[in-house]
Amino acid sequence: MKAGSDGNYASKIKKRIALYVVLLLLIFAYIFAVGEMGLGDSRKMSDLADIVSKLIIFGGVLLVIMKLIYYRKLLKNLSKMSLELQSEPSDREKLLYEKSGGIVFEILLYFLLVVTGTAALANEVAFRVSFLVLTVSIVLKVTAYAVYSRKY
Repeated sequence: MKAGSDGNYASKIKKRIALYVVLLLLIFAYIFAVGEMGLGDSRKMSDLADIVSKLIIFGGVLLVIMKLIYYRKLLKNLSKMSLELQSEPSDREKLLYEKSGGIVFEILLYFLLVVTGTAALANEVAFRVSFLVLTVSIVLKVTAYAVYSRKY
């Protein structure tokens, strides 16, 4: 490993930290906007919609905070950063990721999570449809990954 690669990797981690901070701020802005619009009245929501909306919103906040903590600890520990650099995905893992949807699926997943969370707060019928689409897309992703992992 080259000496300059640690600095390169440190800048990658700093960019990831900045991205997660922005994402956390966007989630809090979303929560504020939902509250201001008066959405999320539990008297109008089904139990499933209530659980899913809380899981998506607060699960997202928890996940982003955990990632922030992980990357900040990684930035402080150079030896751990070197191990992380060596454990980058292999060519096979990259191929499986791309074959099973790749970045397009990830963008679609995040979009569907936002739509499903918002629909759960606003409209029960729209929630049911978006929840079904979200579930089917996740099942398709997992199935495609399993099929391609046996093939490659």
